[in-house]
Amino acid sequence: DFQMMESGLLDMDGYRIVSFPRLDIQVRLNRYDRILAVWPGPTVRTDKGTGVGSTVAELESAHGEVTLHEVPEPYRCSASVAELAHVNFLFPDCEQARAGAPSVRVFIGGDDDPMDE
Repeated sequence: DFQMMESGLLDMDGYRIVSFPRLDIQVRLNRYDRILAVWPGPTVRTDKGTGVGSTVAELESAHGEVTLHEVPEPYRCSASVAELAHVNFLFPDCEQARAGAPSVRVFIGGDDDPMDE
């Protein structure tokens, strides 16, 4: 399992990670091959042009009110907007996000609890 983690095929929780380089996304799968999460790469954008690298100001301009949440590492801040359900723009921390730092990752999760398999 450690070798699979090192090669990017498993995450730290043991869930499979599948990369689609031509689509610039990664997905996290449960043991029944249901998608638990999607991580778009930098070339994937919303219909309003936001994605990895967007600032809070850009998110606000494109999507309206932005809510920041403190979250556990490795990203310390998550930004969400009402019109993009289940989409979170991740930042190193909320202070940097408020100061104009770009998002470093985007996470799209569903309603399913990964433990509810």
